[in-house]
This record gives sequence, structure tokens and C-alpha cells, in this order.
Amino acid sequence: MCQYLVERYGPSPLAVRPDEPDYPIYLNWLHRSDATLTFPLALVYRYRELEPDERKNPQVVADYLPWYLNRSKSIETALADREYLCAGRFTIADIAVGFSVHFALSSLGLDKVLRPNTARWWEQLTARDAYRKLAKNLYL
Repeated sequence: MCQYLVERYGPSPLAVRPDEPDYPIYLNWLHRSDATLTFPLALVYRYRELEPDERKNPQVVADYLPWYLNRSKSIETALADREYLCAGRFTIADIAVGFSVHFALSSLGLDKVLRPNTARWWEQLTARDAYRKLAKNLYL
């Protein structure tokens, strides 16, 4: 949806254009955010928190928590020499991946995801005026 919005209503500095060197990295982060990072969190949240007790499934939680934590290392690695995930600026890739970190922290209490580079990046994201305004309005 983020990609649709910036393409439909852009141009926007939040998008990375196809002629920019980091365009492939940008697309990878957009798709990784949902398919690789948020997906296992959704399963953990469902089977640990949402299902009635008789349908809770500790095995799903035990399988998918390490999956997420292992895959979240890619955020840490990517930020080793960058302020943001791609293109040298804040983009929708940061928003999309930031959602998975927000979900991991707020809904699942997975503070293990905040390795040093990720923690620095997360502090930058949450210090943005737009994030603060959203957090205030949503009581985050």
C-alpha cells in the first residue's frame, strides 16, 4: 500500500525512483517488511494472544519467534553503514520495516530486536514529528 500511495500521489522523497542506485534495495525492503518480517509476528501474535485458550498454540510461537528474530538481523546488518535502509534518506522502506519493529516491540514485547544499529535507527524514526503526532493520536 505504501508503494501504491507514493506512486499514485507522488512524486515524493519517500519513494526511491527506478533510476536511483538503491531502487532494488528499496523494493526488497518493501516486500521483506511484510513477507519476511511481519508475517511471523502475525502468527506469534495470533497463537499467543488472540486465539481462545483451547486454540493457542505454543509450538507455533516457539517456531516463529526465532524465525522473526533471525530475519530481523537483516535490519541490523543493513544499518551498519547507513542512517536509513536505502537511498540515504527516510523512505517508505523505513516506514514499512519500522512497522514490523513497532509490532515486535509493542504487541509482542520483543526488545531483542533492538540491536545497536536497529535501536539507533528506531530512535530516529520515533523522534520524527509525524511519528510523535501519530503516537499521540493513537496512544502508542
